[in-house]
Amino acid sequence: MPWTFKNGWGEYLGVDGGTNVVPVDMTGADFFAVLVPHVGTVDSLTDSASNIYTKITGQSELDFYYVTNATAAANMTWTVTGTSVYCSFIVFGYAGSSSSSLDAETNLYTGPGSDTSIQMLPITPSENNCLVIAGVRFTSTTDVVTIDQSFSSPAFLPLSGAILGVAMSALTQTTAATVDPTFSWTGLNVSQGAMAAFRFSGGTRIIFGRPA
Repeated sequence: MPWTFKNGWGEYLGVDGGTNVVPVDMTGADFFAVLVPHVGTVDSLTDSASNIYTKITGQSELDFYYVTNATAAANMTWTVTGTSVYCSFIVFGYAGSSSSSLDAETNLYTGPGSDTSIQMLPITPSENNCLVIAGVRFTSTTDVVTIDQSFSSPAFLPLSGAILGVAMSALTQTTAATVDPTFSWTGLNVSQGAMAAFRFSGGTRIIFGRPA
């Protein structure tokens, strides 16, 4: 398998962003994907290894960042800056990226409404062995989040006061195939979602619009 999961972590950061309290061992990783749900405008995402992140076209309250050929360390921290952003974050670290790994992406917004699930817009990676990462931000205090289509059991943080909840999941495809997984949870909320596929050995970028 070309992609190897190294570690993952999530924390509530606070009203004006902040830095995770618990350092994370990301030894051996060369790729990071970070989801940041927020209320206000996020000014920047940085980490203690001085990696430079790219933000994928995102939603108003869900930013999806990634970095390839990343520098990793045994005690990493991430810092989100902004004013009144009320944010949390989740990061996944993998080994297996290249300098041009982004293959396809999709973003959608479902609110306002009373949703207990959100289905990603479909993407079809252009080659085998792609890593697909899906995420959602939600306003529920749920203690259960699930996803289908053989994605990993979601890592998630529920709504905490005014700090938005977030969930993140991944799938490594041995054979390229269309995916449009559905996140589900308990409790009514307004949700936004994002998903992207990353090549093991470079690729081109395809952007998909929101559903009809």
